[in-house]
Amino acid sequence: MYVFGEWSRRSKLLCLTLLHFQILVTDLVDCSLANSTSDITAANDTVDYRFFLHSHLFQEYKTQVLPVLRRKSVVNVSFGFSLNQVIDVAEKSQMVTYSIWLRQRWFDERLTWNIEEFDGIEEIVLPADDVWRPEMEIYNGVGDERATDPASTHVRLRYDGLIKWHYPTIITTNCKMDVKNFPFDRQCCPIKVGPWMWDGRDVDIQAELDSGAALRNLETKDVWDVESVPVKYYVHYYECCPGVPYPSLLFMVHLHRRSEPYVLCFVIPSVCICVMAIAGFFLPPVAGERIGLSITTLLTMFVFYQLVNEEIPPTADLPNFALYISLNIMVMVLSSIATIITLNVHHMGSRRTVPGWLNKMKKMYVSYVNNCCKTKDQRNMKEENRDEMSTIRGAMTDSDPEVHFCTELLDSHRSTDYCASGTYSGAASTGNNNSGRELKTMTGTRLGGSRREMPSREIYEEDPKVVRQWHEISLVLDRFFFILFLVWFALITIIYICLVLVHDFVPHCVFPGNDTDFL
Repeated sequence: MYVFGEWSRRSKLLCLTLLHFQILVTDLVDCSLANSTSDITAANDTVDYRFFLHSHLFQEYKTQVLPVLRRKSVVNVSFGFSLNQVIDVAEKSQMVTYSIWLRQRWFDERLTWNIEEFDGIEEIVLPADDVWRPEMEIYNGVGDERATDPASTHVRLRYDGLIKWHYPTIITTNCKMDVKNFPFDRQCCPIKVGPWMWDGRDVDIQAELDSGAALRNLETKDVWDVESVPVKYYVHYYECCPGVPYPSLLFMVHLHRRSEPYVLCFVIPSVCICVMAIAGFFLPPVAGERIGLSITTLLTMFVFYQLVNEEIPPTADLPNFALYISLNIMVMVLSSIATIITLNVHHMGSRRTVPGWLNKMKKMYVSYVNNCCKTKDQRNMKEENRDEMSTIRGAMTDSDPEVHFCTELLDSHRSTDYCASGTYSGAASTGNNNSGRELKTMTGTRLGGSRREMPSREIYEEDPKVVRQWHEISLVLDRFFFILFLVWFALITIIYICLVLVHDFVPHCVFPGNDTDFL
């Protein structure tokens, strides 16, 4: 009995000891599992899977090989650019310099990965030298100056193989200038882009879908405004490689010149100078400044012509504005010649008498002006004065034929002091021989006391009547030349304005049938 009880007590102690040991072992296992889990989590937080991704992608990658898995696959490159600024438009050298952001996209089938295997990484940034590039070139580019070397730029690679290559640069291209309508001209400057080493069987180029992105970041600080940048796709076949297509994109940059500075600096001054030269015909010949004014305006116009030539490239087509200035210069030259002729006529004096045909033309002009400018009452008054003068002439002629010459003098100087002294009125009121005697006495006194003696040839040549006739003819020539050159100037100005307006309605930038027509 005692033995059985002792064994029972020892077995209970053993069971309790085993139970405590099991609990202790369980706690130790749980603690070790917890520590191992925390270590694994900490390890996951410190490991950069981009390193493993780069090793996975470029372990057997070659930048010289097309990024396709099948031999006949074509790499489609999406190309576009954003125009930041038109830096310079050189009309003389016919080149345009742009500051742009280039954008290129394509798929590289050998650079893809599963997002779940690399901790959810969707996109990485790589140097541009580490991946295959399409090597797009600007066919009509000039020079190699660039703000950023494409080799030093970076690309963005997405998990599905999409590569985005964006970088800024400065390009200079050829542009055939059409300055026919300078300074109201519009220019169409092409930018031809395409793969240089690859043909259409390996690489194809496409324009990006967002057509308005080219002008989104444009800064207009120059005299040129960019209206639009349309693009067209071309495929060209060269003679060296028959049957091999070479794709390209032709971007057409539509430039419009701001004409306000040129209008203020060239057009308006040239018009004012020409008007000043024509207005010189209103200066009296005795002023002595008409020749100086003509020469000054002519030299000023020549200076303007030189300034315009500095802005215009040497092309086969003469600009309309240059032709307009040339015609204005011709007007000024001819007006200077007309001024010389008028002054010569004015200072002709009594060296020769006025030809009959010239005197007749002068009378016709004076009659026409009087009929156009005078009212009906003024015409009636003039007719009454003419009848009165006829009566005076008849009385003087009947009384003494010697005074016939003197009546002509008085007729040509009706506005002089002795005409205003009342002699005509006295003669008209009496109408007899006494009036003729008074007039003979007066004219005899005027001619130096020789009343009965007819004037000699020498005295006749110094007759103020001839001088006055030449003065009147010079006045008529002044008005005639003024009207002539004013009409000429107005006509060429209206024609020039019409050419400018018509040129705006003509389509300027039209894509050619062949992409080489602009190059």
